[in-house]
Amino acid sequence: MKKLLFTLILLCVSSLHAEDAKFWIGPTLQWSSIAEQNTALVGLRVGYTPAPPLHVGICYSRVASSISHLNNNIPYSVSYAAFGVFAEPVIFSSRSIHLLVPVSINAGELDISSPGFLEKRSGGWFSGSDAGLFVEMNVTPQFRVAMGGGIRMTTGIESYGLSDKDFRTLFAGVSLKWGTNAPESP
Repeated sequence: MKKLLFTLILLCVSSLHAEDAKFWIGPTLQWSSIAEQNTALVGLRVGYTPAPPLHVGICYSRVASSISHLNNNIPYSVSYAAFGVFAEPVIFSSRSIHLLVPVSINAGELDISSPGFLEKRSGGWFSGSDAGLFVEMNVTPQFRVAMGGGIRMTTGIESYGLSDKDFRTLFAGVSLKWGTNAPESP
């Protein structure tokens, strides 16, 4: 997986100055609620645009803020990281401001640790999917900014008093893209 991500990043960076750039890379920042706590998630997406109305690629995300949870009055810290694939249809792709409908499928690992002298770790795998609606604006021909929101669904989380319902949540986010050859405004 690391080799694939590295190869896609190299292709994206090498195409940044190409006239017909098809690869792009971009960080994401999302706000949501996990285990009833406000949470920030950071991510990286590497994509390919096979045709102007569609983007596809791979994505990575992880919790950027601490999540504390009580189980039998014992505090636990919760973290996770996930890899996945996404498809992102583009509506009104020929305009400088357009809509994105990103859908992703991912798998990740959940880490739960208790602070103190006897630290415990519990890792469990889970799968999930995200769907959303974003408004994207072409800032320059090689740079785009998107804002929007969506819903995250998970399955496979049953550990230390946490379940899938603690991770199923609405989210709001911002994403940046470098390398996309944005269409000219009409």
